[in-house]
Formats: sequence, C-alpha cells, structure tokens
Amino acid sequence: MSTPYARVLEFLRDFGSEPRRIVQRGVASPTPLRCVRFPLSRTPGTQDRSFGFRPELIEFWNQVGVLRLFEDTEYGQWGLVTLPPYACIEVTEFERKNRPTEFRDGDLIVAEFLGDLEKVVVTADGRAYVCLPLDGRASWPLVGTDFEEFLLRFISSGGVKFWD
Repeated sequence: MSTPYARVLEFLRDFGSEPRRIVQRGVASPTPLRCVRFPLSRTPGTQDRSFGFRPELIEFWNQVGVLRLFEDTEYGQWGLVTLPPYACIEVTEFERKNRPTEFRDGDLIVAEFLGDLEKVVVTADGRAYVCLPLDGRASWPLVGTDFEEFLLRFISSGGVKFWD
C-alpha cells in the first residue's frame, strides 16, 4: 500500500532539481520551470490540530514539507507555492479579515500561486478549492476532493491551471 503523498514525492524525484522547459497544453513553457521540495525543520504533530490543521495536512508537512511546483525561474511569475503551517494561519487570518463573508470556520489557505492572487483553500471537510480574488465563494472552483488530489491533478497538468 502506498503512503500518502508518495506519488507527489515520486514526481519530484523524477523531475529532478534542475529547471527545464516542459510541454504544457502542447506548447513548450516560455521559461524554464523548476519543482523543489523543502523539508520542514519542525514538522507539525497531532497537537497542532488545535490550530485547525486537518490530519492529512499534518501528514503532508511531515512527509513532504513545502513545495515550489512549476516555478518560473526567470521572472517568478508562474508556479505554485505550498505554505508552511505558520504561514497558513497568517494568510488565512488576513483573508478572513478582508473577506469575512467568503471564509468559513475550518477554511485554511495552504498554497498560493505566483504571479497572481489565487490561493488554494482546504475546507473543514477536506475539499480543495481555488480562492479567486474577485469572485465570491460560490464561484471558487473545486479542484480536488482533498489536497493530495489537487496536487496530483496540478502535477499531471504540468503546472497548468486545469480548472480554467
């Protein structure tokens, strides 16, 4: 049986650490892209659930750490960055204060896209949505039944926003 996030880690091993151009929607990426992993020096434990971290997110940080996926290495205007636990709390609280009608108890922003204001939100029931900066919650696309599914779909799309 495969461990959670094993396919994400396998992708990272296969991609390698050097930036490279990849094919996205049949066209080579305009700039070299890189995918890197940064293990956390302090990984969350079960006690961190008091902050609202779902068990599968704690597992993600323990197994994977923080990711920069399909990052544009020339201009920094493309890619996905997953957030460490403390940043999830800070960014979520900021958004909750600025958009109180859009964010609910149990929502947690876990990733941000480089070059724009879209963010990945994991809800209290574990589903992953993309929070759109100008649209209400009802318009946020569901991008995964959980965070791992979102990551795998994003990886398999070659870093293309598959929900657009």
